[in-house]
Amino acid sequence: MAIRTIFANLSALTPQPLSLFDQEFADFANWVVLPCTASGTNVVTLTAQTYVPQLVTYGFYNIFSFIAPNTNTGPLFATYQPLGTLPVYYGNGTSQIGSGVMVSGQPYWLMYNPNLTMGTGGFYLISPGIALTPLTISATALVVGFSATVNSSSQLGINAYQAVLPNSDFQQSVFRSNIALLNTTTVSGANGLDVGAIANNNWYYIYLIDNGNAPATLISLSSTAPTLPSGYTYYQRVGAMYYGSGAWIGQQLNGPHGTWTQPTQIINDNGVSQGNINTPTWVAVQVRNGGAQAVPPTAIRIRGHVYIGGSNSGMLAPFNNYGGQGTSSTAGPFIFAASTSGFGIVTPFDLVLINNNLYWATVAVSGHNAILALGWLDQVPCF
Repeated sequence: MAIRTIFANLSALTPQPLSLFDQEFADFANWVVLPCTASGTNVVTLTAQTYVPQLVTYGFYNIFSFIAPNTNTGPLFATYQPLGTLPVYYGNGTSQIGSGVMVSGQPYWLMYNPNLTMGTGGFYLISPGIALTPLTISATALVVGFSATVNSSSQLGINAYQAVLPNSDFQQSVFRSNIALLNTTTVSGANGLDVGAIANNNWYYIYLIDNGNAPATLISLSSTAPTLPSGYTYYQRVGAMYYGSGAWIGQQLNGPHGTWTQPTQIINDNGVSQGNINTPTWVAVQVRNGGAQAVPPTAIRIRGHVYIGGSNSGMLAPFNNYGGQGTSSTAGPFIFAASTSGFGIVTPFDLVLINNNLYWATVAVSGHNAILALGWLDQVPCF
């Protein structure tokens, strides 16, 4: 694109017409957004504001700005005086703006395109405001190289290589790197407990928080709404750990994965058959939100292993609509059998948690059968 007239190049010896200035201003009008006043409801009439250059013809991608005078009640048209009335379209250029899209008092732009309406021209409606297409830029949380370990009965070590922590409305975030912090249950607020005193036999949710100057940690009984210390507006849940009777028990977090340092027994049939593996009759075994508390309430998968005693057999599934053993088309994901008396088998599993339960059925011929938890997968943006 070039400027039509460069005044510095004109001859000083030859009189130049003032119309050159008019043409130059008209050219500039084609390059900029033209502020207009507007009137009408379904046919919006745009008039250039005072001291704004007046176009004499529509130009490719002319843009007109205005405040909607009314909310449209039917298909939308617009005209820039004294030029023609044309349809107004969504961004796809084929669907005309319908009733209620243009909202009274909201700012809009109209962009002219001569190729719309089968080559007769039209406008795109653009909304710098929120009425047409709300513009929401969300700050996404991400924590890389995260880990949490039990340092003592009252202290956790929390580390992360890098972290992006959003604020409560996800419109802003802070970036931190090389995080190495301690959380102590006897501390109130930052790097401690959000409210009250630590309570035995509870899952506590771990947060990275930030006040805009430096990161800290926080533990809370709430998985979604911790009580943040004064000045801390950025936070992200990074995991959950279980506080037992007066102490953190053996566990660690790596990314979204939690691991018991020793297997946690969920159930033992004590040599008494459970349900029926043929019918089948499934027996529910609660693994979260009560029961054995094998995984936090926010877990979406459970890892563990099943012990089947000598000459025993059993089945395990994430829900109870699988068929029994011998029904190949509907059989559950795990069917176990220990064939030698006196020797049990251990089989690992990794199952999606459909609800708070796993389901099993066993035949106890010799010895017992048991389910043990090894760890879990949590719903956190940690890696």
